[in-house]
Amino acid sequence: GADAKEVRKAWLAARAAQREFEAACQARGEEALKEIESEPKPAIIILGRPYNTFDTGVNLGLVRKVAERGHTVIPVDFLKYKPEELGAEFQNLFWNFPQRIIHAVKKLRQNPRVYPIYFTNFNCGPDSFVEPYAEHLAGEKPTLTLGMDEHDADAGYITRIEAFLDVVKNATLPEKFPEIVVRETSDDEFRRRKIWIPNMHAAGAMLGAAAFRGMGFDADVIPLETDESFELGRQLTTGNECLPTVVTIGSFVQKLREIDADPKKHAFFMATASGPCRFGQYALKHRMILDELGYADVPIMSPSSLNSYQGLPEALRRQVWTLFVASDILLKLRCRVRPYEAHPGETQRVFEEELSRLARVIESGKKFEPEWMQSLDRLSKVPTAGPKKPLVGIVGEIYVRCNAFTNDRVIESIEEHGGEAWLAPLSEWFLYTAYLQNWRAKEDLRDLVYRGKSLLKNKYIQSVEHGLYQKAAKYMAGREEPEIEAVVAEGAKYLPVNFEGEALLTAGRTVKFIQQGAEMVVNCAPFGCMPGTITSALFQEIQNRMGVPIVNMFYDGEGDQNSLLGIYLAQIRGRSEKPDGHRQADATGPAAQDQAT
Repeated sequence: GADAKEVRKAWLAARAAQREFEAACQARGEEALKEIESEPKPAIIILGRPYNTFDTGVNLGLVRKVAERGHTVIPVDFLKYKPEELGAEFQNLFWNFPQRIIHAVKKLRQNPRVYPIYFTNFNCGPDSFVEPYAEHLAGEKPTLTLGMDEHDADAGYITRIEAFLDVVKNATLPEKFPEIVVRETSDDEFRRRKIWIPNMHAAGAMLGAAAFRGMGFDADVIPLETDESFELGRQLTTGNECLPTVVTIGSFVQKLREIDADPKKHAFFMATASGPCRFGQYALKHRMILDELGYADVPIMSPSSLNSYQGLPEALRRQVWTLFVASDILLKLRCRVRPYEAHPGETQRVFEEELSRLARVIESGKKFEPEWMQSLDRLSKVPTAGPKKPLVGIVGEIYVRCNAFTNDRVIESIEEHGGEAWLAPLSEWFLYTAYLQNWRAKEDLRDLVYRGKSLLKNKYIQSVEHGLYQKAAKYMAGREEPEIEAVVAEGAKYLPVNFEGEALLTAGRTVKFIQQGAEMVVNCAPFGCMPGTITSALFQEIQNRMGVPIVNMFYDGEGDQNSLLGIYLAQIRGRSEKPDGHRQADATGPAAQDQAT
């Protein structure tokens, strides 16, 4: 075989050849843009990913059929791409080809001789955001989007293409084109507004909002989504975006309308990320929707996972982190007690009472940890009885697995069907982003100053998590969270670390759940979720190897999907019951804890 030197030489030669080819394509594109000025028919710019625009099997040869009708066809790959021309609003558009698509739309939208046809495919994750961006930027200029799938013939598409070509013959350019303006904001500006926080977690959202108030912000949690707010969200989106995009904007706009909000007095909290998941596009999509609805003066507070959310005021960031870990532990104890409660409903009542009390403690500035320990103690003393129930781990996309509306109350469903739920914690994602920040620093992907600051700040994150779990040790025996390094190590057996994102995290935590005694794992994801699709493909191998069922649940906001979990749990209970009809006692369950204390 070839040695490293030969491989490098071949790679450099191939790269040079590819660059030469791309330069030739772009030169031809520039020539075509000049030539169309004297042609009788306008040109068509073909937008989309290469496998949709160049594969005639996928696009049914429709690109060629456009050319056969006398129009010059210019693929987006034939245009010079200048990232600096994307604009500030698209600096977080982290996919390569979508960057080129948006650049082309912005560059050519004022050219009266060029009109776009966008080739996409069913359930394409990036296109669910990028195609609406492109359509928005084009304004009233005619555009055509063709969504391909393997069941279609070309006849219907040709009819739409011919109608579109008839329209562009006599089309005139609009006087102006819409923009998406992401304006600069400041800490002081958010302090003058009420900040609305999505209801993402049963405990973390309420306590997080209290932390904002304790630091001088006016903040509150948006009420849990309803069928009505979900329907509103669907009206405001295309229907192709992932579920959290829909429910969060729907519930926020519903609240604004309900209180007849003055846009200058309110703000929306929506964190972001730098890919590859679509989560990083939520804030921009929401900005576009709010602008269209007349809420351009409502800013979005959008700290990023790229730097472990260091854009927040440091004191607030640290307080919120402490509260997220504390919320995870509180919810975990609630999930541990409720399946065995002697008096139905008592666990949830105590849980909610303690959440409200802790929110008041946080807002008042009193010491949190002693009060939190009292809450854990009170919750642990809810009377319990009964044999051990199957332990069910819950993993998946962070919003859907934590949000009761989008997952159709999966925790309660597991409990109603005779199981005990163990939810992958909210804090897991933040530990992972800190891990990635440190990993990037070690890989020398950032400058030295960045590396030093990040390592110092993120060291704090792990120390808080370890400290709180140590304080709650007597309540968490057998439910300790694995180190994030261990989770990543398991996930890295299936996906490379530099792939990044929730797919690796979900795979790794699933393996750890099974190693920790889970008899079933539920993978919660929005319908069409890219990381969810990847993990669902991986889980067949993990399930076969480890002998534990992994149930992939893709939620779309409708239907009673969780009834499927009852079938699995019935089978597990049937296998596990002893001849006397009872399961093995749990040495670390609530009853054992009562005896120990």
